[in-house]
Amino acid sequence: KVGKEGVTIELHDDTESFKKATGGEGRGAYRKGDDKTKTSNTIHINLSKANSTTVAHEAFHAVLLQKVSNTAEVTKTMFDAVRKAGKGDTRVMEYTTTKEVDGKTETVTETATVEEYLGDFASNYEENIQDEEKLAELTGLLASSYVSLAPAPKSKVRQWVDKVMTPIAKRLGIKV
Repeated sequence: KVGKEGVTIELHDDTESFKKATGGEGRGAYRKGDDKTKTSNTIHINLSKANSTTVAHEAFHAVLLQKVSNTAEVTKTMFDAVRKAGKGDTRVMEYTTTKEVDGKTETVTETATVEEYLGDFASNYEENIQDEEKLAELTGLLASSYVSLAPAPKSKVRQWVDKVMTPIAKRLGIKV
Protein backbone atom coordinates (compact mmCIF):
# COMPACT_ATOMS: atom_id res chain seq x y z
CA LYS A 1 0.00 0.00 0.00
CA VAL A 2 1.21 3.47 -0.90
CA GLY A 3 0.35 6.72 0.88
CA LYS A 4 -2.11 7.49 3.64
CA GLU A 5 -5.07 6.74 1.34
CA GLY A 6 -3.82 3.15 1.11
CA VAL A 7 -3.55 2.79 -2.66
CA THR A 8 -2.30 -0.66 -3.63
CA ILE A 9 -0.35 -1.28 -6.82
CA GLU A 10 -0.93 -4.73 -8.25
CA LEU A 11 1.27 -6.01 -11.07
CA HIS A 12 -0.12 -8.54 -13.55
CA ASP A 13 2.30 -10.60 -15.64
CA ASP A 14 -0.18 -11.11 -18.45
CA THR A 15 -3.42 -9.80 -19.92
CA GLU A 16 -5.41 -12.78 -18.63
CA SER A 17 -4.58 -11.96 -15.00
CA PHE A 18 -5.17 -8.25 -15.63
CA LYS A 19 -8.54 -8.91 -17.27
CA LYS A 20 -9.62 -11.20 -14.42
CA ALA A 21 -8.91 -8.41 -11.91
CA THR A 22 -10.20 -5.43 -13.90
CA GLY A 23 -12.45 -6.68 -16.68
CA GLY A 24 -10.27 -4.84 -19.21
CA GLU A 25 -7.35 -5.58 -21.49
CA GLY A 26 -5.46 -2.26 -21.41
CA ARG A 27 -2.08 -1.19 -20.05
CA GLY A 28 -3.38 -0.22 -16.62
CA ALA A 29 -6.47 0.60 -14.58
CA TYR A 30 -7.36 2.27 -11.31
CA ARG A 31 -10.28 0.89 -9.34
CA LYS A 32 -11.55 3.02 -6.48
CA GLY A 33 -14.25 0.60 -5.40
CA ASP A 34 -15.28 0.45 -1.78
CA ASP A 35 -13.67 -1.16 1.23
CA LYS A 36 -15.56 -4.42 0.64
CA THR A 37 -14.13 -5.11 -2.83
CA LYS A 38 -10.89 -6.93 -3.47
CA THR A 39 -9.71 -4.25 -5.89
CA SER A 40 -10.60 -1.24 -3.73
CA ASN A 41 -8.14 1.66 -4.20
CA THR A 42 -5.91 -0.41 -6.44
CA ILE A 43 -3.80 0.53 -9.43
CA HIS A 44 -3.51 -2.49 -11.71
CA ILE A 45 -0.60 -2.65 -14.16
CA ASN A 46 -0.63 -5.07 -17.10
CA LEU A 47 3.10 -5.76 -17.46
CA SER A 48 2.63 -7.34 -20.90
CA LYS A 49 1.28 -4.03 -22.27
CA ALA A 50 2.48 -1.26 -19.92
CA ASN A 51 4.86 1.42 -21.13
CA SER A 52 6.84 4.19 -19.47
CA THR A 53 3.73 6.35 -18.97
CA THR A 54 1.41 3.77 -17.42
CA VAL A 55 2.13 4.02 -13.69
CA ALA A 56 2.03 7.84 -13.57
CA HIS A 57 -1.10 7.81 -15.77
CA GLU A 58 -2.92 5.51 -13.34
CA ALA A 59 -1.58 7.40 -10.30
CA PHE A 60 -3.19 10.56 -11.72
CA HIS A 61 -6.54 8.75 -11.82
CA ALA A 62 -6.06 7.54 -8.24
CA VAL A 63 -5.33 11.03 -6.88
CA LEU A 64 -8.11 12.65 -8.91
CA LEU A 65 -10.80 10.11 -8.10
CA GLN A 66 -9.97 10.12 -4.39
CA LYS A 67 -10.17 13.91 -4.18
CA VAL A 68 -12.88 14.92 -6.67
CA SER A 69 -16.51 13.91 -7.04
CA ASN A 70 -17.35 15.94 -10.18
CA THR A 71 -14.41 14.72 -12.28
CA ALA A 72 -15.83 15.67 -15.70
CA GLU A 73 -16.22 19.33 -14.71
CA VAL A 74 -12.88 19.53 -12.90
CA THR A 75 -10.90 17.79 -15.64
CA LYS A 76 -12.47 20.01 -18.32
CA THR A 77 -11.32 23.08 -16.37
CA MET A 78 -7.88 21.55 -15.88
CA PHE A 79 -7.45 20.57 -19.52
CA ASP A 80 -8.63 23.99 -20.70
CA ALA A 81 -5.83 25.49 -18.55
CA VAL A 82 -3.34 23.01 -20.03
CA ARG A 83 -4.49 23.82 -23.57
CA LYS A 84 -4.16 27.56 -22.90
CA ALA A 85 -0.66 27.10 -21.44
CA GLY A 86 0.45 25.07 -24.46
CA LYS A 87 -1.25 27.19 -27.12
CA GLY A 88 0.97 27.61 -30.16
CA ASP A 89 3.30 24.73 -29.25
CA THR A 90 3.93 23.03 -32.58
CA ARG A 91 6.72 20.70 -31.50
CA VAL A 92 6.22 17.14 -32.63
CA MET A 93 6.76 13.92 -30.76
CA GLU A 94 7.07 10.34 -31.93
CA TYR A 95 4.93 7.65 -30.35
CA THR A 96 3.99 4.08 -31.04
CA THR A 97 0.45 2.93 -31.42
CA THR A 98 -1.43 -0.05 -32.84
CA LYS A 99 -3.32 0.18 -36.11
CA GLU A 100 -5.25 -2.19 -38.30
CA VAL A 101 -3.15 -2.81 -41.43
CA ASP A 102 -4.48 -5.26 -44.02
CA GLY A 103 -6.70 -6.90 -41.39
CA LYS A 104 -3.86 -7.34 -38.88
CA THR A 105 -3.00 -5.31 -35.81
CA GLU A 106 0.47 -3.82 -36.13
CA THR A 107 2.56 -1.50 -34.00
CA VAL A 108 3.42 1.64 -35.94
CA THR A 109 5.33 4.84 -35.18
CA GLU A 110 3.41 8.10 -35.61
CA THR A 111 4.35 11.75 -35.22
CA ALA A 112 2.07 14.46 -33.84
CA THR A 113 2.00 17.51 -31.62
CA VAL A 114 1.32 16.70 -27.98
CA GLU A 115 -2.24 18.04 -28.30
CA GLU A 116 -2.86 15.88 -31.40
CA TYR A 117 -1.41 12.85 -29.61
CA LEU A 118 -3.60 13.42 -26.56
CA GLY A 119 -6.68 13.85 -28.77
CA ASP A 120 -5.90 10.61 -30.59
CA PHE A 121 -5.27 8.81 -27.29
CA ALA A 122 -8.49 10.07 -25.70
CA SER A 123 -10.60 9.20 -28.74
CA ASN A 124 -10.54 5.60 -27.51
CA TYR A 125 -12.64 6.62 -24.50
CA GLU A 126 -16.21 7.83 -23.94
CA GLU A 127 -16.56 11.58 -24.43
CA ASN A 128 -17.37 12.33 -20.78
CA ILE A 129 -13.94 11.08 -19.61
CA GLN A 130 -11.75 12.23 -22.51
CA ASP A 131 -10.36 15.29 -20.66
CA GLU A 132 -9.48 13.10 -17.67
CA GLU A 133 -7.71 10.64 -19.97
CA LYS A 134 -5.81 13.44 -21.71
CA LEU A 135 -4.61 14.79 -18.36
CA ALA A 136 -3.67 11.34 -17.09
CA GLU A 137 -1.70 10.62 -20.26
CA LEU A 138 -0.01 14.03 -20.15
CA THR A 139 1.01 13.28 -16.55
CA GLY A 140 2.45 9.97 -17.76
CA LEU A 141 4.32 11.66 -20.62
CA LEU A 142 5.83 14.28 -18.32
CA ALA A 143 6.82 11.70 -15.71
CA SER A 144 8.38 9.35 -18.25
CA SER A 145 10.43 11.98 -20.07
CA TYR A 146 11.28 14.49 -17.33
CA VAL A 147 14.62 12.93 -16.33
CA SER A 148 15.92 12.99 -19.91
CA LEU A 149 14.90 16.60 -20.58
CA ALA A 150 17.51 19.33 -20.96
CA PRO A 151 17.53 22.01 -18.22
CA ALA A 152 15.48 24.57 -20.20
CA PRO A 153 12.52 22.23 -20.89
CA LYS A 154 12.68 20.97 -17.27
CA SER A 155 12.36 24.56 -16.14
CA LYS A 156 9.34 25.04 -18.41
CA VAL A 157 7.67 21.93 -16.92
CA ARG A 158 8.31 23.20 -13.37
CA GLN A 159 6.94 26.65 -14.30
CA TRP A 160 3.83 25.04 -15.82
CA VAL A 161 3.28 22.92 -12.71
CA ASP A 162 3.71 25.97 -10.46
CA LYS A 163 1.50 28.23 -12.58
CA VAL A 164 -1.24 25.85 -13.74
CA MET A 165 -1.38 22.64 -11.74
CA THR A 166 -0.42 23.76 -8.21
CA PRO A 167 -3.33 26.23 -7.85
CA ILE A 168 -5.75 23.58 -9.12
CA ALA A 169 -4.35 20.97 -6.73
CA LYS A 170 -4.68 23.36 -3.78
CA ARG A 171 -8.33 24.08 -4.70
CA LEU A 172 -8.93 20.32 -4.66
CA GLY A 173 -7.39 20.01 -1.21
CA ILE A 174 -4.31 18.18 -2.47
CA LYS A 175 -1.22 19.10 -0.43
CA VAL A 176 1.52 20.30 -2.78
